[in-house]
Amino acid sequence: MNNKYRYDLGIIGGMGSEATVEVYKRIIENTFHTCDQDHMKICILNNSIIPDRTDYIVNNGENPLPYLNESIKDLENINAKYFIIPCNTAHYFESKLEINKIKFISMVKETLQYVHNNYKEQNICILSTTGTIKTKVYHNHDLSKNLSFVYLNEEEQSTIMSIINDTKKGINKDILKLKLLHIVKSVSDRYKNIIFVLACTELSLYQEEVKKEAIVIDAMDCLVKSTIIKCGYKLNIK
Repeated sequence: MNNKYRYDLGIIGGMGSEATVEVYKRIIENTFHTCDQDHMKICILNNSIIPDRTDYIVNNGENPLPYLNESIKDLENINAKYFIIPCNTAHYFESKLEINKIKFISMVKETLQYVHNNYKEQNICILSTTGTIKTKVYHNHDLSKNLSFVYLNEEEQSTIMSIINDTKKGINKDILKLKLLHIVKSVSDRYKNIIFVLACTELSLYQEEVKKEAIVIDAMDCLVKSTIIKCGYKLNIK
């Protein structure tokens, strides 16, 4: 690591906290290592008081942006080189983030780049919060040009939001998994050549189950692998 920086990476977490644990776990698992010292230096800022992003977008709730910018400043003050935000909806605020002495690795950009490189000829269904869908965080990105998106109906999107919120509440994941798989099957029946992007870090927790039923791109995985490489470490090839 460059001696200019005390930490390779800062994680602005708490959106939600279980998803923050998961992204850290995946960074550890996917970094090539033979000893403790092979891992990057990471600071996890689990800022769980950041207001709900979808509530702000849909219901005019409290603005999360000041909390995000305060967290960025905290990471700059400890001299972290890069930072990530393992919350897809929070990327709606990307253009307004106050970044001075640290570099941002965008989960949306890394995911769309992967999709563009590998699946640009297929239909793409983004599974995410209503906030992410309403603000078209993925659909309006520069890397989305020439990609073909399909959408959930209103009832399906409502169910996705309930799955996300119930996951945060700690409700039995086996029940929630079945609801998610039902949506995946219904959409797959309507569209041919479809892939699903898990574009909410709560939904990332169901990745293995959904992969058994469809082609799935997990935004968290795209972020994790790009982060490892950009921070100067090697991927653990399994």
